[in-house]
Amino acid sequence: MAAKKDFTTANTGRVYGAIAEATAAPDQQEEQQTQEEQQARKPRKEYTEAEKYQYMQEGKTKGRKGCKAIRINMAFTPEVHEYIKTMARVRGESITDFTNYIFTRSMEENAETYQKAKEFIDLI
Repeated sequence: MAAKKDFTTANTGRVYGAIAEATAAPDQQEEQQTQEEQQARKPRKEYTEAEKYQYMQEGKTKGRKGCKAIRINMAFTPEVHEYIKTMARVRGESITDFTNYIFTRSMEENAETYQKAKEFIDLI
């Protein structure tokens, strides 16, 4: 079995100094600076539900407080993934914009079936 190590001579001053500095109360100058920074910032705009929905429809939610795009994680076969990437580039769009276009087109083509399916689900 290995011998026990003796840490009684280890220099722990730096560690205890860092802990004391990190947990010390902030000085008055730092506190005043943070208050000035908060006052210098513009208040964030609050969006109505209609505005949030509009930004979601446009795909322009980035940087808007309370506006988040709906996200899902999907897995594709390599061939389908290559197709999506290539066609998005051909159209000059992002992959998200291209897949949204494909799904929107499918929704238009299958509108009647989709409506019947929603009615059936509501009956259950």
